Amino acid sequence: MKNATKLFGIIALIGIIGFTMAACDDKDSGGSPFDGTWNGRTSEDEQIRIVIDGSTFTVYWIEEGSITSLIFSATGNTGNFSGEINGTVTVSGNTLIVTFFGIGTFTLYK
Repeated sequence: MKNATKLFGIIALIGIIGFTMAACDDKDSGGSPFDGTWNGRTSEDEQIRIVIDGSTFTVYWIEEGSITSLIFSATGNTGNFSGEINGTVTVSGNTLIVTFFGIGTFTLYK
């Protein structure tokens, strides 16, 4: 009887561990490293905010009060956007390097 109790306890413990592992989030299966709100300043010290959510790339030129929505695509840590303004993006951790063709390159942070 003592062995049956131990066996039942071991099976229960294995079940609990299995369910716990299945319920944990897989941190690597999240969204794109680009997704989120990025803030920075232009060379003229004007605030710029970029919000990336999937294929939507929205640029907020704070001082000008204008918003530009663009189409975004990415592979790995590099991406491209197109529309009214075209350019490229590179992400490394909490740093986003954005190059607006014909305007300049800016560094933004999460």
